[in-house]
Amino acid sequence: MKIIKIVISAVLIAVLLSGCGGRMLNDMTVVQAISLDEIGGRVYLGIQYLDLNKGSGKNEGLNSSLTANAFASGKTVEEAVKNLSKTLPDDYFTGQAKLLIINSEFAKSRLDELKKVIVKDKRIRPDILIAVCDEKASDALKNSFRNERVPIDGICKQLKRSRAEVTANDFLKNPKIKLPVIKLDKNYGIVMNYPR
Repeated sequence: MKIIKIVISAVLIAVLLSGCGGRMLNDMTVVQAISLDEIGGRVYLGIQYLDLNKGSGKNEGLNSSLTANAFASGKTVEEAVKNLSKTLPDDYFTGQAKLLIINSEFAKSRLDELKKVIVKDKRIRPDILIAVCDEKASDALKNSFRNERVPIDGICKQLKRSRAEVTANDFLKNPKIKLPVIKLDKNYGIVMNYPR
């Protein structure tokens, strides 16, 4: 009986203390996708995040996007992340991020840097998908694929359908893994997948 009381007390204390220093999810920027471009030796970071103020207005239809995008740059990925944090009203939460898109230039010269960031930043999920975009990766965030409420979901569905999913965990374990390539059709907003 004494052990049961101790266990119940420990659970209650853990539950009570876990909420003290935490932040509510609705007070955070909930990231759905991340883009990384290297252009002229600089890193350009973009995020697609849930904007819960969208889609709630009378003028917005059911097919309108629930997301917004934010962008920043820096000499390194870490510097770009710090600069992006300064532009957001809230801390960001990447626990729901589904896709990390990098452009070809980034893939050629900064994969080691990306691996270090993934290992170091515990907020990045090991099952986040990684893909290369031959155009600017940030353009994929702006793409309205089949009028998805969360645009990046269309790309993730296509990667899954074509069995071209590579997770951050796969990427870290196998340095020679071939990342899938997405190609944007700007006329139709269609995302096409080609294995690299």
